[in-house]
Amino acid sequence: MIVKLNKWGSSYYTYKVNNKQELQEKIQFIHSEVSDDILIQEYILGDEYSISLVNWEILEAIMFVEKNNPEDFFDYDSKYETESGMRETFPELEKELKNKLLEFAWKIKDIFWLTKGYARIDVIVRGDKIYFLEVNTIPWSTEVSILPKAWKLSGRSLEEFVSVLLRG
Repeated sequence: MIVKLNKWGSSYYTYKVNNKQELQEKIQFIHSEVSDDILIQEYILGDEYSISLVNWEILEAIMFVEKNNPEDFFDYDSKYETESGMRETFPELEKELKNKLLEFAWKIKDIFWLTKGYARIDVIVRGDKIYFLEVNTIPWSTEVSILPKAWKLSGRSLEEFVSVLLRG
């Protein structure tokens, strides 16, 4: 299972647990550290993708987590602290998969009324199924973050990105 905070972001206090004892330990640890709402979800082994949105537009550049070991977990440490066997990439996806991900993103966009600002939709794909993980409505936006990278891959500058956000 995955145990994590129900808010914050960037995988703070997010853990993969393998048994009931680990689950209880992580829940107690999170409550002792931040005393916040906890979300527990099934661990889904598959390929991780992020689809970026800016105002009404779903960006075509889709981030993929490349892993050396398929069972690796993309947590805070692997993103920011250690040299793990994982990295964020923006590969050219097979047309059918890309279309499925973009279509799925449109549905999520409509369900959550994502029309202004920016967001990121995170999913896992296993076989022919897409599993919705979350909508990150305030994704980090430095030059090396996922959403600005996707924006730049569409051929536009970071100045244009900021301008679009300010216009709303």
